[in-house]
Amino acid sequence: MELNIRKATLDDLDRLAEIEKEAFPPEEAAPKKSYKWRLEHFSEFAFVGESNGIIVGAVIGRPTKEKTIVDDLYEPQELPIGDSYAILSVLTAMDYRKKGVAEKIMNYTISEMKKKNMETLCLTCKKQLIHYYAKFGFKELGVSKSTHGGAIWYDMNMQI
Repeated sequence: MELNIRKATLDDLDRLAEIEKEAFPPEEAAPKKSYKWRLEHFSEFAFVGESNGIIVGAVIGRPTKEKTIVDDLYEPQELPIGDSYAILSVLTAMDYRKKGVAEKIMNYTISEMKKKNMETLCLTCKKQLIHYYAKFGFKELGVSKSTHGGAIWYDMNMQI
């Protein structure tokens, strides 16, 4: 499958919110207003993948001084910016899963963060996804302090 990867824009808001609802349970899914804020403030840190002109996946994040995810990063608010990139969402539309969409967008994102001279990438994930992110070079740091959505998350980060 051919995938065109580009920076996200506000025009992508509805589709991103739609995929977010498919990807996460309601208590974990970011509300549309959070995506709107992220795109208004950090669109250069949000990437979408399109197939035949339709957004089928995305990696959404924001710059931070944190080396691991803290729950405040999920909120639409100003926080100190540093040389880390916090990945807040890795999304793939239901009909496009298991086709390499997320992998392609993750690799693109990592490349873009190197160009921006970010030193660390961080994310949280469920236990069953630790091995997936490890293949990109992320190291598991243990159970996260994040309690986002009431779930148990694992911190992962990578030096680039």
